[in-house]
Amino acid sequence: MWTFLQGFALQYTPGFAKEFGSGTFNGALWALFTEMQFYLLVPLFYRFMKNRKIKSWLVIGIVLIAVQIGGTELAAASHSRGLILLWKRGILAQSSFFYIGSFLYVFKDTVLNRLIKYAPWLFAGYTFLYILWNIFDIGILQMLATDCLIPILILTLGYFLGQHRLRYDISYGIYLYHVMIINIFLELQLALNIGTILLIVLLSCGCGVISLLIDKGFRKILP
Repeated sequence: MWTFLQGFALQYTPGFAKEFGSGTFNGALWALFTEMQFYLLVPLFYRFMKNRKIKSWLVIGIVLIAVQIGGTELAAASHSRGLILLWKRGILAQSSFFYIGSFLYVFKDTVLNRLIKYAPWLFAGYTFLYILWNIFDIGILQMLATDCLIPILILTLGYFLGQHRLRYDISYGIYLYHVMIINIFLELQLALNIGTILLIVLLSCGCGVISLLIDKGFRKILP
């Protein structure tokens, strides 16, 4: 009951009735309900997929992407805000990101190694599509590009650039807090200019440093 209410009813965010996620005061927390589904389903997913061959992965992946696109189109066609909200918060609406990442990790020695050779071309192709859909309305093709190409591109470029480990990596802290900082600026209706952009960057980096220090402190305490 708590999970259901937190997911669909009791959202302690100013303006949540009008906005979804970005634009609300603590909009960074909107994904928690989806993440809870993800953590519940991961053990079942692993048990079902761990011994599957690549052909099975590809077939299931195509089916999931088709369901994701079809569900999104049907929810939008219904013009029901409740149905659209329900669909967006369901794991199926985000399934391609997780599935493609899992697929590339499992087959990193074969598929990912081949993709690495074409990393610059993948980046060029995605850039071309990005320009294209900013000029024309390409509908479903835009969804395919964002939901499928982005996770492939991120992982491919990550492996393409090689192993670089920073001693003081604050990127995870920036990832955790930057949306909340942006949403505070949106809530306060501050004008977007060079000054506010720099302030957002500085505050995000500051929160990243604080997060790193807290994390290091806990590591010393924990056995």
